[in-house]
Amino acid sequence: MIYFKSSLLGACLILFFLPFIEIKCNEENLVNASAMELAFARPLKLNTPAMFEQYLGENSEMSEAMNAINSDKRKPDVLLIAYLICLVTGIALLFAPKPKLQTGSAVASLLALLSLIGFYFVYKKGWEDSVSGELGSIPMVSLSLHFGWALWLSMLLLVGAIALQIATFLSERKDRQLEIYDPYGVSKDEPKEEV
Repeated sequence: MIYFKSSLLGACLILFFLPFIEIKCNEENLVNASAMELAFARPLKLNTPAMFEQYLGENSEMSEAMNAINSDKRKPDVLLIAYLICLVTGIALLFAPKPKLQTGSAVASLLALLSLIGFYFVYKKGWEDSVSGELGSIPMVSLSLHFGWALWLSMLLLVGAIALQIATFLSERKDRQLEIYDPYGVSKDEPKEEV
């Protein structure tokens, strides 16, 4: 069971390196950014088709706005760093020798999920406030932000991991209570006296 739970969290760790966001212009994909690139403010690769590169050269406002998306002034995303830390902690706690520490994995997974949800809302709000506002006045340009399948799959896997960890915890707790409860006052180790 531990290996199944750790594989769910391990899959989330792998998805951290896949695109979490996509920025599109008039349905042309401009930027794919993984959680790793966003978390540590790494330079984003612009997927600019030849037609769009020509438009960028002609329009200085658009060129400046695209440079702002990919500027060195971008700061590391604290929520994604917290997500990564919680994920690694959750995996490590699954292999802890004490069962009580293993339940901490559910808490770490829950914190990782909350970090992802927070990232979604903060990034969406930041996009609406800054980038789309700057580019809204440029004619014939429609920039849109899309969250990638890796983000949604990570959230789904975390929910599954949390549910599995809670179910395991409740099952183990029930087993312990049944071991403690002895309605006849006879220990399982001692043979019963015949009357």
